[in-house]
Amino acid sequence: MDSEDISIVSKKERESKEITPLSYTFYNNIKIYLQELENEIIKCNPRSKEALMLSDELNTSIGRIKDIFFLRKNKLFVMVAQASSADMINSPHKNYNRLLPEEKRLYESLTQSGKNLKTELLDPVISSNNEGKKNFIA
Repeated sequence: MDSEDISIVSKKERESKEITPLSYTFYNNIKIYLQELENEIIKCNPRSKEALMLSDELNTSIGRIKDIFFLRKNKLFVMVAQASSADMINSPHKNYNRLLPEEKRLYESLTQSGKNLKTELLDPVISSNNEGKKNFIA
């Protein structure tokens, strides 16, 4: 993993409306890369060009990583909304398998919350309304 890899992932995530597949080790690989960068910076003279360039690379990479995270999080929310509005709340979104394990947990938590809300709020209204229509028509 290096800054170019992060840049490529960031660009793909920005350009696609759908969540892009990542390796399950993506965030761990980034963590290792950032630690290596920090160690290299520590070894340098703080005022050297090398230290400044490495610091810039570190800050740029962190910014791109944050962008990737928030883009993916927002796309995950859209996936849940699409599944819910299409009444597919009992089956995963077509891009579910592109999610990282941690993202899958969030997706499942949000869809479960949507199911609970429907059960508590919408179902009682619809069932009582349907019963009333049956009585009214008969």
